[in-house]
Amino acid sequence: ESEQNPLLAAANLLLVPEITPEEGPPGAGPGPADSPERQGLRAAALELFCRCLATAPRPEAVLRLRGAPTAQGEAVDTVLQRVVLLCHHELLCLDLHGHDGGPWRDAALRSCAERRVRTSGLALGLLAAFVWQAAPWSSEEAQEARREEACAALGRTRPLLASVVDLAGRPSILGPRHEQSLAAVSALRLLLAAVDGEADDASHEGCVEAGGVGGAEANAGHALAAPSRSASSLSMVPMDVG
Repeated sequence: ESEQNPLLAAANLLLVPEITPEEGPPGAGPGPADSPERQGLRAAALELFCRCLATAPRPEAVLRLRGAPTAQGEAVDTVLQRVVLLCHHELLCLDLHGHDGGPWRDAALRSCAERRVRTSGLALGLLAAFVWQAAPWSSEEAQEARREEACAALGRTRPLLASVVDLAGRPSILGPRHEQSLAAVSALRLLLAAVDGEADDASHEGCVEAGGVGGAEANAGHALAAPSRSASSLSMVPMDVG
C-alpha cells in the first residue's frame, strides 16, 4: 500500500525505533536499530505532514490515515497515534541523555539531542494543531463532547498525553527550544481533563484507510487492544523548530 500512497509511506517512517542490546555503551550515540539518517527521515516525514495539514481541505483525513490491518487482523495506528508515540519516545530520550553529551561530552550524543529536539518540536506542533482543530473553542457542553472525541481519536496512546505534557513542559528537556514549545503544551493541556478513560471502538471512527485521504470510508471495528501503529488529525501550522 505504501508504494501507492506517499502519505502512508511517510507514516511508516514514524515508527518508534527499537532498542537493542547491541547499541553499545552510554554516550555512543544511536545503535543499529536507529541512526542519524533514520532520525532525519522521521523529522522529514513530520515536516511533510505539517505541510499537508496546512493545505489539506480536510486536515482530519491526513491524521486519521491508517494502513490496512495486519495479516493477524490487528489494527495499525493512525498517523496521529504514531506522532504521539514518537513524540513521547523522543522526549523520554532527551530526559535520559540531556543536551550536553552526558558525562563523556560525546559529540555524537549532542548531535543526536539536537535531532530529537527538532523531531519533538515538530510532533508537538502537529499535536497542538490537532487539538485546535478537533476541540475548538465553543460552548462548555460542545467543548466537552469535542474533547471526548479528540481523546477517542488518540486510541491506545491517550494515556501518554499527560506524560508528553509533563515532559515537554520541563525547561531541561527541550533546552533552548522550551519557550517555543509552551504554546503547544498549553493547547495539549485542554485535553488532560478528558484524557482518562478506556480506549474503545469510538477511537476508530473516522479513521481513513490507506487508499482514501480524499474520501475513504471510515474504519470502524478494528480492535485496539493489541499493539498497533496509528495517528489522528491536526490542522494548525506547527511551531517553527528550524
